[in-house]
Amino acid sequence: MFASLKMSMAATLAGRFPVPAVLPRRDGELRVRAVAGWHGQDALEDDRHAPAVLRLCGQLRRRLSGIGPAAVPGLPGSGEVIVHGDFGPQNLLLSSDARDVPAVVDWEWCHLGSAVEDLGFIGGSDPVLPAPSGSPLGDALSAVAAAAHAAITGYGFTTADLWPLLGRFGLARYLAPAPGS
Repeated sequence: MFASLKMSMAATLAGRFPVPAVLPRRDGELRVRAVAGWHGQDALEDDRHAPAVLRLCGQLRRRLSGIGPAAVPGLPGSGEVIVHGDFGPQNLLLSSDARDVPAVVDWEWCHLGSAVEDLGFIGGSDPVLPAPSGSPLGDALSAVAAAAHAAITGYGFTTADLWPLLGRFGLARYLAPAPGS
């Protein structure tokens, strides 16, 4: 079931969102075409590219929010958007200049939910210890990631508390549905 659902999702998102192409199954395995790219976490840790990487994360999260949940029948969960479940630079493959994203990978945690769920992972693979730290960008990212994680888990913040923080750092606009979607 897992493999067939992910194949269906990849087919649905193809052309609408950067996902690797699904290859014919072999021995029941889900296989995808290799995609060349620069690992997003490495790009995030390069101060010259960190703002562009975060901007791409926001733009991609917004694009994913614009794809209706009905597009992927059978996706578990309940909510208004498709949630990657481990979204962030750690699962992006970037062009060498960090301007484009040829692929978003690792969809095994995808489900229906709230876009805010993916925010906690944008700073790194651990939602409460995002990278980079010790810089204004890192501090902003840490605050947003901690608030997103708290809103998801119910500890300390609510989703309503998160929106002003996202607005302060210019990220809220990336979570709203795209105009006309």
